[in-house]
Amino acid sequence: MNTPAEGFIPQGSRGVWLLAWPSIITNLLYATGSIIAIKIVGQFGSDEIAAAVTGQRISFILQAVLSGVLAGTTALVARNWGAKNYDNASQFIVTTVQLVLVLSVVTSIFVHKYAYDISFFFALRGDALTYSSEYLRVLSPYFIFYGLGIALITALRAVGDVKTPLIIALIMNISGVFFMIVLANGYLGFKNYGYLGAALGNGISYLVGGVCIILLGYLVYYQ
Repeated sequence: MNTPAEGFIPQGSRGVWLLAWPSIITNLLYATGSIIAIKIVGQFGSDEIAAAVTGQRISFILQAVLSGVLAGTTALVARNWGAKNYDNASQFIVTTVQLVLVLSVVTSIFVHKYAYDISFFFALRGDALTYSSEYLRVLSPYFIFYGLGIALITALRAVGDVKTPLIIALIMNISGVFFMIVLANGYLGFKNYGYLGAALGNGISYLVGGVCIILLGYLVYYQ
């Protein structure tokens, strides 16, 4: 594993802010993507909005679970990276990715299989229950890429790289908005998926983010 040149980080609050502001914007972009998905399905009706909100709830729950797991990763990777034990840091990252992938795959399978029951748990009935179930089934396979992206972004932050995750978030947001609008309305010759287009577009943004962060991480840290 090659190591990038070390950058100077100012002491005090200025140094904290230097590391914090890209993460703040990155998190805002993640939240914005969810809001846009709800906005896009708003044209179809309240039941469709309920479906999109249910999808975002599950995404946030998965994010909360993974954040707890990744808290340990941040500490261990940062400690070894700061001590220049790059091989140990790499091993912790690999182990983390493996664990997150297992959790994400299990979540994806569980949500896909029990989409109806999950939607029912949120007190949805009638068309809202049906639409939410379908929305979750469409979105659930992409949770694997969602988890992978969060794991690798956490690893990058642990080694002090906060700008690459910001770039990834921008790419995800742009691709997500594009595909949500196109697939929800059948633009550019694509099939009109209606409210499910928002689920597909959101999922594609997870896929794009996962692929981009793997490629950028490989080019920067392993070449």
